[in-house]
Amino acid sequence: MEKLGEKIRKIRDLKGLSQENMADMLGLSLPTYADIERGKKDVTIGRLETIAERLGVTLNDIMNFNDRISNFFDQYQNTSVNAGTNPT
Repeated sequence: MEKLGEKIRKIRDLKGLSQENMADMLGLSLPTYADIERGKKDVTIGRLETIAERLGVTLNDIMNFNDRISNFFDQYQNTSVNAGTNPT
């Protein structure tokens, strides 16, 4: 089972955000935010709600995130880009 910080990192990566972006959006130092993703810093429910908001997801999305979902998005993005699809 993935840890909370790993889930946050993977969602952040899928959204194309850097740790620096997230730290700035949350008003945290980069080392403090990095510690959240590494699981070295406890996250309050309030902070987790703010992280979810900044990522454009729900708390439920973060809590239920898993590699299967991540792999689906990776495959979808690669297929769309490689196929040259142009959504209308």
